[in-house]
Amino acid sequence: MTPAAKAVLAALTAELEWPVRRAVEKRYAGMSSELEYLFALKHSQSQGDAEIVKGEGWTIDRVDVLCALNSFYQIVLGPQGAASRKWRATAFGALEVVHGSSRFDAGRAIDTRSMIYEFERRFARLGFMSDVATAPTAGALLFRLADRFRE
Repeated sequence: MTPAAKAVLAALTAELEWPVRRAVEKRYAGMSSELEYLFALKHSQSQGDAEIVKGEGWTIDRVDVLCALNSFYQIVLGPQGAASRKWRATAFGALEVVHGSSRFDAGRAIDTRSMIYEFERRFARLGFMSDVATAPTAGALLFRLADRFRE
């Protein structure tokens, strides 16, 4: 874990319940380990992606921070976003989603969508779109990042 990624994870997960924080940390650890492997590869498509990214001035530390942000998005924001989709009345009345100790009614859904919008907006201001935040693996993240430089 690079110092910058460690600081990002600490800031994003400080107020989370332990099981959720642990899930974010486990996802990040897997992505970070995969990233180190991909940066060390020789003669493969992923090694080519790493070379493109490095050629654009990106270090493994910078990409590792993206892995930390991606892990938070995938474990925390993604599921909350799914639970807060536009609400509709059902035959049974108002729809409410329960996830762990969290309840998502219409009011909470609005707040959650606003939080996700702000995260994505700030992410975009850094020059990234949601495809980096939603990459399923470090290899996919590296490919999507390299793809930006191929254009």
